[in-house]
Amino acid sequence: AAYVFRKNSSGNFIFEQKLKAPFLNSYDNYASEVEINGDFIAVGAPRYKYNDSANGFPTIESAGAVFLYKYNSDIDQWELVNQIFAPTRQLNHLFGFRVYLTNNQIFISEVEHRYTSVNALRSGKIHVYDYDNSGNVTYNQGIDNPEPSSNDFFGSEISLFGNTLAIGARGEKEDANGNNTLNFAGAVYVFESNNMGQFILQQKIVPSTRFAYADFGDGLDIDDSTLVVGASSETRVQPGTSNTADCGIVYIFKKVNNTWSQTEIVEPPNIEFNAGYGASINLIGNTALISYKGGRVPYNDSTRASGLVEELNIDSYGNIDNRYVIPPPFPDSTNEFGYITSWDGNQLAVGAYADRGDINGSILPEGSPGAVYIYNLSHSLSTTSSTFHNIHILNPAENTINIYGLENDGTYQLLDLQGKIVAKGKLTHVDPHIEIFHLAKGIYILNIKIEGSVQNFKVLKK
Repeated sequence: AAYVFRKNSSGNFIFEQKLKAPFLNSYDNYASEVEINGDFIAVGAPRYKYNDSANGFPTIESAGAVFLYKYNSDIDQWELVNQIFAPTRQLNHLFGFRVYLTNNQIFISEVEHRYTSVNALRSGKIHVYDYDNSGNVTYNQGIDNPEPSSNDFFGSEISLFGNTLAIGARGEKEDANGNNTLNFAGAVYVFESNNMGQFILQQKIVPSTRFAYADFGDGLDIDDSTLVVGASSETRVQPGTSNTADCGIVYIFKKVNNTWSQTEIVEPPNIEFNAGYGASINLIGNTALISYKGGRVPYNDSTRASGLVEELNIDSYGNIDNRYVIPPPFPDSTNEFGYITSWDGNQLAVGAYADRGDINGSILPEGSPGAVYIYNLSHSLSTTSSTFHNIHILNPAENTINIYGLENDGTYQLLDLQGKIVAKGKLTHVDPHIEIFHLAKGIYILNIKIEGSVQNFKVLKK
């Protein structure tokens, strides 16, 4: 199912509606991909079973589908207005694996599309549909894999900026010239739309040094002349060991004179196994948010591989200016925090599908129901001020609140939920901490002031 929340006048997200599609079956993967734009929501179900038995045709397993909903303000409900299927429904083609929704078009990935003429299985294709304000859909064009071969997974990720469309193919084997075969090295294909609205291939992009099974193109985002690409399975050697870990690497490209060139290779904050650095990327202006679902963060006197999100500030030359870590508020070794992210320039939503905690971080006995964390992260603030960017605390805290990333001295106030000040004092960047052993268990608000700027943090005292 897909769950819709709407932000109220107080800035809180309130549950609005649960979306389901008709005739769902087990393992349809409905809502494994969700896109929202204004009054429309597109929901992918890449393993949806296409059933046309009424016309004498057999059921097609995992053909895939996309369901289009529109918000009806008269009854305050999201209504299903269209079901979209691939022009040719085929077994295990996974139509709806990725969906990108603009004001009037839907880009849909059929990531395991087969090209029978060259016997290319799981090669991939993109379908573009136009839609009107009533949700009526018209097929616009298909974007074929420029170099179809088996296991390319063309359409593993999609991003659009203006007339420029970037499509990831995490399984692509050859380099930019069609040589030097490496399985699952990956590539990104950049298309430009012409004056007829048709997308024409402009450039095939691969990293300067390619690795087999790196999955380059698994994550990507484009904004103007900057392209950020994740190779979520690329390996590095863990410092102090001989172990090679598939931590993931991120690459930055800039467009100059209509040519994309690599400008930066970004390694994750720490090298971890199966950690997925760069699997989900959000880019707005010169700020990129990079997921790292297996990233390690401090926890009490140790660390936990709970996952994190990293913010990268990119200069006009495509180089990293600053980088900051956004940790989960309740680090747990099973969080998978950062498995998927979404950012609109103001608020960041971080998915942690294996999160085991309740709203206060206490472990639930039922298992791992998952969670989404919402952060206020203004694009305009993040590119002009870094006072609080790297400051974070870890919850829950028992006797001491340890404050990480404090670079300047400041002051603090600790308040209970009734607004009463229960502690206050000075903070030094040398050893910033606050003793709370004498306080009752519960939730508190920590107010930190540095050089005239103020930031609040929620504290869970256990």
